Order: sequence, then structure tokens, then C-alpha cells
Amino acid sequence: MNGVSSIKFSSRVHQLIEESMSKSIIVKLLGRRIGYSAFHNKLYALWKPSRHFRLMDLDNEYFLVRFQAIEDYTPVLAREPWVFFRKYLTVQPWRMGFDPSALLTEVMAWIRFSGLLGSLLKVIGELVGRIIKIDDNTKSESRGQFAWMAMCIDRKFILRINCIELSTSHC
Repeated sequence: MNGVSSIKFSSRVHQLIEESMSKSIIVKLLGRRIGYSAFHNKLYALWKPSRHFRLMDLDNEYFLVRFQAIEDYTPVLAREPWVFFRKYLTVQPWRMGFDPSALLTEVMAWIRFSGLLGSLLKVIGELVGRIIKIDDNTKSESRGQFAWMAMCIDRKFILRINCIELSTSHC
């Protein structure tokens, strides 16, 4: 293609790749550079996995995390926002075609809007971005002061709020 050799893989090869990467996530610490060893140690202390995970550094300060157990993979994606060094850690499932050299335009983030009830929170949240999940306590309106929502939002927005108000319960 345009003088460059290319290889076309069968759908079976693509299926095998997806299966082998099924417990993998892409992470990036927004607003701060961190070394490989420090990042690995911090993630291990934060997530406390039952089995070791593999960490690979990618371009543009992204890291690939490959878990051995689904029991370790699922909670990392489902839990509250991950924050350390007062910076937000983006966590997203690995997907075929992920390009770490591409400019990050949208991230999944857990956002807290203080003092809002779940129904009002949803209306306001839809103005900010696409809602992925509303915390169960927020949805039931049983815990108004801890109103959390997972959303896909523009990267520029998350960088602006990064220093304003994020939970530090997982620091």
C-alpha cells in the first residue's frame, strides 16, 4: 500500500488477539508524568490484585495493564474514580485499534457534583457529557453528599476540573 508492505490477518487471528487481551485495560495519569516502577508499585498498592498483572508502557504516557484474573480486572473498571498524586487516572478497557499516538479527545471519568440529588444530577450530567453509569447510592437518592457519575467527557474538560474537585479516597 503506497510502497509499504502490509499484512492482512484473518478474522480468526483478530479473534485470538481479542481473547488474549480480554482482561487488559489502558491507563493514563492525567497531568503528571510518572516512571514505570513508581507507576507499577502505586497501581499494585491501589488495586491490591489477587494475582500479579503485567504493565507495559506505551507512547504518550499510556500504559497497558494485563490482568491474569477477571476478578482483578472487573473491579478496576467498575470502582469509583482512581486518583493518586492528586491527579485523575483514566481507566478504559483495551480495544482493538487503540492508538496511543492519537490525540486523546474523550475519556471516561467519575465526576462528583456536590449536593445534588440523583434526578437533578442526571440532567446536569447530560449537559457535560455522555453518562455511562450513575453510582447506585446516587441513583437511589440515598446518599446525596456522595453523588458520583461515570461519564465520557471531553479531555479538555477533565483537565480543567482535575485540580478542582476529585475524590482522594483512593490516594
